[in-house]
Amino acid sequence: MKHALHSFFVRISNVRLNAEIQRVFASGLRTHINAELPEWIQLAPYGEWPTSEKNADGTPEAVQVFGKDDAEALVKRFNAWHRRLSRLARINSCKVYVGHPDFAPDIWPKRQELGDVLELSADDKGLNGRMRWNSDAQALLKKNPFPSVAWDTEDQSEGRERPVMLWSVGMTSRPNIKGVKSAINACAEPEAELETENQTEPPMIKKIKDALCGAGLCNADDPDEVIQTHVGQMIANIGQQKQWAAQEKARADKMKTALNCDVTDVDSGIETALARINALNGEKTSLETRVNALTSERDEARKARCNAILDRLVESGRITKAEADAQGDDALSTRLNAEPDKVLAEMLQKPCRLNNQGLNLGRSKEAIMDASERRSRINTWTDDYMVKNKVGYDDAYKAAQACPELKPLFDAMKQPES
Repeated sequence: MKHALHSFFVRISNVRLNAEIQRVFASGLRTHINAELPEWIQLAPYGEWPTSEKNADGTPEAVQVFGKDDAEALVKRFNAWHRRLSRLARINSCKVYVGHPDFAPDIWPKRQELGDVLELSADDKGLNGRMRWNSDAQALLKKNPFPSVAWDTEDQSEGRERPVMLWSVGMTSRPNIKGVKSAINACAEPEAELETENQTEPPMIKKIKDALCGAGLCNADDPDEVIQTHVGQMIANIGQQKQWAAQEKARADKMKTALNCDVTDVDSGIETALARINALNGEKTSLETRVNALTSERDEARKARCNAILDRLVESGRITKAEADAQGDDALSTRLNAEPDKVLAEMLQKPCRLNNQGLNLGRSKEAIMDASERRSRINTWTDDYMVKNKVGYDDAYKAAQACPELKPLFDAMKQPES
């Protein structure tokens, strides 16, 4: 935000409804209203007014363009229902100060309130405001009779701006725009403005009562004290609603950070979290099914491998068929299933019943033993090779295929049995 402070305009460029500069004023109704001051005053005439900020060459930084269309837009925004309700409860009301202590406290350190702007209107000459003056405003207005508005602006083009929303009004003694009317000059004769004893309740009190009655919060014949009580309760409710809204936003921000996605409120955050939990549960179920299938495959493969090892050990004579078929915690099959490589290495150290028998490979093709014996001898040679050279089965089997002594056996295995 940049503040363009001068004796007539206060410019707050390119900031609209910024929550960081909203001002919450004290609640409650004033019981003393100055009736000697004018109810309607001119706030800003139409025209093009340069701001007080200067460029390096001394020219104005921007020009504020204000016409009847802009004034009517300000009136429409000022009369929005939520702003009317907040002004009725004296929350975020449009204040009138001596100078601009709300935006330039360094220039106006003393916060002197003169009243409130209750209503806006636009005529052929400019923007007007219906005022509610404080009881002590008249003396201060004598020294500071000229209005200076503080409003938001937005860029129209390069170096040209238009006002979009009124924030407050400052009264000053040195207007930058000489054509603005003095609030003191707008005063009517004192006797014409004074309320008589026969008058009923002030107009604003009546409007407040009518609004509360229309909302069903009080009755038309309730005294002013009851109305003030209802207004106080409404202000307290609004404050509670603001607190709840702040807490809701804080929770939504935490959920937004935790979920790492756009979350506008707590309900949408809960829905997003539940959807993710359901998706994760579905993925978990799929993974559990896959793990069970892989576990079953692993167990089958391990069982097949253990059976193959047991068959080899039986063929080579290192164990008996009874030892291979035995079951129980200490059985060879159980140990193989738990630590196959370790148990196999131990079993290969045992002597083979064929170790002391010659291969007798010089016999004729028909005499080269049967298929079972050929397979047993090749396995025995492979097992010995694994133990001596400390290699795996695949490497040992390749060495067996390359061994000249075993070649007749491999050749015989390629031929059909006679």
